Amino acid sequence: MQDNSEKVINDHDIRIGLSDTTNLIEQSAYHYSLQERETPNLYRHLFDYESVPKVSFNHRFVPMNMPKEIWITDTTFRDGQQSTAPFTVKQIVDLYKLMSRLGGKNGIIRQTEFFVYTEKDRRALEECMSLGLEFPEITCWIRANEKDFDLVKSLGIKETGILVSCSDYHIYNKMGLTRKSALEKYLRIVKSAMEHGIRPRCHFEDITRADYYGFVVPFVEALERAGEEYGIPVKIRACDTMGYGVSYAGAALPRSVPGIIYGFGHYAGVKSENIEWHGHNDFYKVVTNSSTAWLYGASSVNCSLLGIGERVAVAAGGGCGAAVCRHIGLLDFRVASRQHERCGYDAGRGSESHLFVHNVPLRQERAGGRTRTPCRSTHAFAGRRASRFRLSRIIPVRKSFVRLSSKVHGARLRRRLGRLTGRFGLRACKVPV
Repeated sequence: MQDNSEKVINDHDIRIGLSDTTNLIEQSAYHYSLQERETPNLYRHLFDYESVPKVSFNHRFVPMNMPKEIWITDTTFRDGQQSTAPFTVKQIVDLYKLMSRLGGKNGIIRQTEFFVYTEKDRRALEECMSLGLEFPEITCWIRANEKDFDLVKSLGIKETGILVSCSDYHIYNKMGLTRKSALEKYLRIVKSAMEHGIRPRCHFEDITRADYYGFVVPFVEALERAGEEYGIPVKIRACDTMGYGVSYAGAALPRSVPGIIYGFGHYAGVKSENIEWHGHNDFYKVVTNSSTAWLYGASSVNCSLLGIGERVAVAAGGGCGAAVCRHIGLLDFRVASRQHERCGYDAGRGSESHLFVHNVPLRQERAGGRTRTPCRSTHAFAGRRASRFRLSRIIPVRKSFVRLSSKVHGARLRRRLGRLTGRFGLRACKVPV
């Protein structure tokens, strides 16, 4: 909200002012304070660990707030390496070049993050930095302690991710801290980074099991004040570590993706360009939740090449690009979503397979070897007689539509005979019928 028109009613701590986003006079009725507890809030009514996690609804709806500019950040070299055999230095450098080619001059893939704990990690980071490529910008990831931060200071990195676990599962049960002591510990490392001119990107791990108003919002407000003090904006990455986030309208916190993203801007005043979403695919919602984060105010979504990541993977950049194209039709994202999986195919199956140690599933969308290799006539081969618009998601054999689909998806239909291949399929494969 604009400062010149803002008024604060101290009796109720209500902020009233003209919103730069909606151009309306809006009020933020609450200023949330840290809520200390003797025992952790583990949301056992949602997560009893004897049944499937539950989704509760409070029927509170928040408005969409699509940012003017959106982009992707990459975690292939960080989260991706937690799911597969570690990359060699050469693989990391070559994949980094592929990402730069993929993201293009506009930096659709804006940043990528590295581990810095081993000599090999640091050597790969330094070799990538020596290439002098503008995008993706090289950042790193550390835990919130001084020893880790010493590694960052020696590398000349401009931005680092800092792990700031925010659920009581981590604060109380894992680290043995209280909310207040955890907040103070995190703030010390964040301020230390800013004192050295390094932009902090705070990774709010396990946010979909965290007390949003009792810890997350007060902590974000403290980070915003620290950013103003040092003149360096603090980035907030919301990490759906367990994949519990949902995009349903009216879903309650802590699982509501719209509620999480909206609250950062509305209650804590974080700008869209400083909000990022990082999801996991435990419940098959990673792409939907990522595109939802964009729609509700996050400029950035964290992805990886082919979606590789810890446990069940993170969002694939191509999938997120395709999802957002359905909403706003950005040409850059249409091209990027096509090329993202093409680069993955090149690295995983093509002539550059030495770059990647991940086995691409045969039916993985846009990248698998048999994604467009039907064995039956249904849909695909019937396109010979069907309208190109009726089967707009399929790639039929008609030449005009193959050209269109190749432009969008970067792949052509392959033909493969099976026991149930019908007459259209046989004709397409030039078998006399």
